Amino acid sequence: MSHDGIDKTTLQDETLSDLVARAVQGDSVAVTVLLTESYDRMRRFLAARIPRSMQALIDADDVLQDAHVDAYRNLHRFEVRGPDSFDRWLGTIALRRLRNQIQRYRAAKRGGGAAAIGGATDDSIVTMLDIMASPEKTPSRRAARGEALEAVAAAIELLPEAYRQAVQLVYLDGLGVEDAAARMGRTPSAVRNLCHKAKRKLLAVLGSRTRYLSDS
Repeated sequence: MSHDGIDKTTLQDETLSDLVARAVQGDSVAVTVLLTESYDRMRRFLAARIPRSMQALIDADDVLQDAHVDAYRNLHRFEVRGPDSFDRWLGTIALRRLRNQIQRYRAAKRGGGAAAIGGATDDSIVTMLDIMASPEKTPSRRAARGEALEAVAAAIELLPEAYRQAVQLVYLDGLGVEDAAARMGRTPSAVRNLCHKAKRKLLAVLGSRTRYLSDS
């Protein structure tokens, strides 16, 4: 493959052509084979390109999952041009996704909003989400932490789509995990895991100062 860091082991042309044709027709098994066969290579490729300063914020698996969604939606545009053509095509999509993530975090850092909170715990993040969901119940706390709430809202926008949806449904809309799982088409365990990862990413994004959340 032309991208440095991706192994050359790929599907044969005839197998690849058949899988792509079946995948475009909606064959879920073919889609699964196409995407999982290259998963480890793509993950290593992305992980090697995440800046060290952002390794706590950006997960190669998350980026790759988003890239898989893009690839599935655009499979009809892919053309087989050699045994490594699918890797090259998927690698381009994944790299674009990664660059977009990096740019978003750098833009947020320049803006200064998300870095205004920190030294927080999972509990303080949940407290802020609760205040965001029910501001009328806690007007004084909301007023005292208005800037913090804005920063949390900005940080949520930086989360991968599935994380944002889980946070919205569970913490902001107040759905139970099982109801949120049904809405998302996932298992309750998967939604709990998304919420856990979302909180960890929010903690990482929100920096190292404890001005707003230390006594939440």
